[in-house]
Amino acid sequence: MDTMTRNHIFMENIDLINRTLHRHRLLLYALHLELDDVYQELAIAALQAIDTYDDRRCDSITVHIWAKLQYAVLTIKRRNKPHGIMACEGFAPGVLSLELSEDYGYPAVAETGSDDDLIREKRLRQHLTAQGIECRLAAYYDQAGHLRIELEGAGLAPLRKPEAVDRLSKLMNFPLRPLDETRRDQLVLVQSEPLMAVAGAAAQKKDGQAVSGDTGAWFKHDDGSLYVLLCDGMGSGAPAQRESTLAVRLLEQFLRAGVRPENALRTLNSALALRNDEAAGGFTTIDLLRVDLFTGEAWVYKYGAAPTYVKKGAAVSRITGAALPAGLTSGDGAAPDTTSLHLESGDCVLLVTDGVAGGEGDQWIRDKLAAFDGGSPRELAQAVLDTSTQQVGAAADDRTVLALRLTKRA
Repeated sequence: MDTMTRNHIFMENIDLINRTLHRHRLLLYALHLELDDVYQELAIAALQAIDTYDDRRCDSITVHIWAKLQYAVLTIKRRNKPHGIMACEGFAPGVLSLELSEDYGYPAVAETGSDDDLIREKRLRQHLTAQGIECRLAAYYDQAGHLRIELEGAGLAPLRKPEAVDRLSKLMNFPLRPLDETRRDQLVLVQSEPLMAVAGAAAQKKDGQAVSGDTGAWFKHDDGSLYVLLCDGMGSGAPAQRESTLAVRLLEQFLRAGVRPENALRTLNSALALRNDEAAGGFTTIDLLRVDLFTGEAWVYKYGAAPTYVKKGAAVSRITGAALPAGLTSGDGAAPDTTSLHLESGDCVLLVTDGVAGGEGDQWIRDKLAAFDGGSPRELAQAVLDTSTQQVGAAADDRTVLALRLTKRA
C-alpha cells in the first residue's frame, strides 16, 4: 500500500481514535496517563492496522482498525497497571470511588484518598439513596485536579435539574455543572470554572466570491479549557474554504481528544505539508487561543496568522508571530509561534484574518478595542468589520473577526 493511500485511510478513520479515548477515559484517568501520549500510541496502532490489513480475513478495514485499537488499550492497561501499595506511591489522590478502584484493579487502600474525599463520596451515596436512585457511581479527580462525577443507571432525570445540581454542589463543597450527554442513563458532573467567556463573530466574503476562505470555531473542553480557532485558507473561494475547514475540523478533533495544543498543531502541520507535497491541497494560516477558565492562564499559537489583540483594563497589546502558514514546511523547524499571557474577568481578545487590516496600518483596530466598554462581543466584532470597510475599502480578501470577553461565572 502506498503512503498516500494509507494516509487517506487513516484520515477517514481518525475518529475511531477519539471514540476509543472516550470509551476508555475512566481507565486512562485512573492510570494517570497523559491523553496525548495515549493518542499518539493509538495513532501508531491505527497505522500499523492499516499496513497489516488483509481483506481475506476481515471484510471491513474500519472494523479491523477498531479491533486493533481496543487491543492497544488492553496492552496499555497491562503495562501501566499498578501492583500493591508501593506502586501507588507518588500518585496524587485521583480515584475517589472504591467501586471504580476495584473495577480497574487498584488495591482497596484508604490512603489513596483524603478523609474529606471519602466523606464527600459517602454523602453523595447517601443522598442518592435518599432520592431512591440506584446507579453506578465514579467520583474522581481528573488530570488537572478537578472533581468529576459520573453516574450511570436509570432514573437520573431528576438530578439534571438546576436545583438538583445546586444541591449536589453544596453537598460536594464544589461548584458543579452537567456535561451535555446524549445517553439518558448517564450523567456527568464536572467542577465549574470560576471564569466564563462570551464570544461573537462577524465575517465578510471577498468581493465576487460565493464562499469565504476563512473558517472559525470555538468550544470548551471538559477540562475547563476554552479553545478559539481561526484559519485563513490561502487564496479565496472554494479551494481556500476546503483548506481552512479541514484544518479547523482536524484541529478540533485533536484538541477534543485531549492532545496538547503544541502536539496537535505540529501533527496538523505535518499532515497539511504532506497534502501539499502530493499536490492534493494547499496551506492555511492558523490562529489558536487556549484559555484555562480555572486559572485565567492563556496561550496564543500562530502559524502565519494575523496579529491578535488583547485588552486588559485600558491597555491594548498586540501579539504577532513569524512562523509560516501551516502546510508550507514540516520537521523540527515548523513549530508554531507561542505566546503565554494571563487573563482576568473583563479582559477581551480579538482574533482577525489579514483581510481586516488589508496590509495597511492596524492602529485603528487597537483604538477600536481600547474604546470597547465591555458590552457585546458580537457588536464589537461587527464594529471592527464595518470600520475595516471604511479604512481599507472594498473587500479584496475575506474578512473575519472573532471577539472574546471573559467574565466571572455567576
